[in-house]
Amino acid sequence: MNRKKWKKAVGWCLALGVVGFNFTPPMQRLRSLPETIYLQPGESQDFTWAWPLVTTIHSEDEDAPALDTVRNGKNQVFGTSTLTVTPESTGTTQVDISLLGIIPLKTMNLSVSEERILIPGGQSIGVSMQTRGALVVGRSDLLLSDGRRVNPANDAGLRPGDVILAVEGQLVESAAHLSEMVNRWGAVPMELTIRRGDQEKTLTITPVADAQDGSLRLGVWVRDSTAGVGTLTYIDPATQTFGALGHAITDVDTGEVLAVRSGDICVSDVVDIQQGAAGSPGEIHGTFSSRNQRIGSIESNTSLGIYGTMQTELINTLYSEGLPAANQDQVHLGEATLLTTLDDTGVQEFSIRIIRLVPQDYPQPKSMVVEVTDPELLARTGGIVQGMSGSPIIQDGRIVGAVTHVFINDPTKGHGLYIDWMLEQDAAVQEAA
Repeated sequence: MNRKKWKKAVGWCLALGVVGFNFTPPMQRLRSLPETIYLQPGESQDFTWAWPLVTTIHSEDEDAPALDTVRNGKNQVFGTSTLTVTPESTGTTQVDISLLGIIPLKTMNLSVSEERILIPGGQSIGVSMQTRGALVVGRSDLLLSDGRRVNPANDAGLRPGDVILAVEGQLVESAAHLSEMVNRWGAVPMELTIRRGDQEKTLTITPVADAQDGSLRLGVWVRDSTAGVGTLTYIDPATQTFGALGHAITDVDTGEVLAVRSGDICVSDVVDIQQGAAGSPGEIHGTFSSRNQRIGSIESNTSLGIYGTMQTELINTLYSEGLPAANQDQVHLGEATLLTTLDDTGVQEFSIRIIRLVPQDYPQPKSMVVEVTDPELLARTGGIVQGMSGSPIIQDGRIVGAVTHVFINDPTKGHGLYIDWMLEQDAAVQEAA
């Protein structure tokens, strides 16, 4: 065999070796590992690999947790031995897995935090929210006195879904305030500050007088508030903060996530339940008004739910002492329950199954799939219905997440969100405040 053919054969052997190695049990297990492993002080985690994989644990960061098996710098596992790591304090440290201790294959974080006790929700709540600025939900031509039709908003590039934040630098407080500022400014060019998606932009627009009543208008329909019914997920007794819904409140016409200027949650009375069926999601019909008991203020509306501060004590008689919040790693397939309110008897507990888990390295709203198995809940609602969003999910005596969405074609199933992500969002809201 000449030198050229020999090199080619060696190359093919190496390539086949790499491909074969990727399908070995150690590599299959490696790929299945999450980016972050969550533990509590005193809880152990084993790292066991067959040669040639090597585990290296770094604990050089000042905020890294103290480990009773890894105290200085780093520690390694070679061959088939097992390294048991038991954190003694909170923090985050790094776990590196490499080939022969040389070629890096995967890096994970070992996150250690104290067990967090929450009061589970399940109560039906009314949500009323005033938005920051005025949301454009549509455009409309204006009739001038000479019979022409014009649309200043269209000419200026203002679109449905844009939020008008300010007029000539003055913040817009409501739809009525916007109209007042436009008429005070006059039929001359004005500068609008808008939010479009995640960006702020500046547009110039000239109001025109509507022939019907002489009022100056921009040619848009706007909205500055919304209201609806959902379910409380949890209350943190240590901070008196709450999380609810598990998904964002969006505008019904544009689908835009509404930015909060102010808002409240209050006790909602369930008056009727529309059963769900394939292709037709059901709904809990609740009612609330200014006379209902205000129980909390909304501080943020996010893709992972609404968050804020409780203003009055709310008791869950099923779990008055609270339950620990589960880490993502503690959630597993199998039996669980959800808490929700269907009538004036209050919060009830119903059987479900967690049938799918989605390993997630960053917050996402669809973390798991659940299936309703409780005969009573199926008989009364057909499964998961609108208004149950935020219903806490309980497994092994821990709060593991919240119901977020129903499957349109199968209301017995729906999505859930890890409680990890809700608590992380809660912390971010409090830090921003």
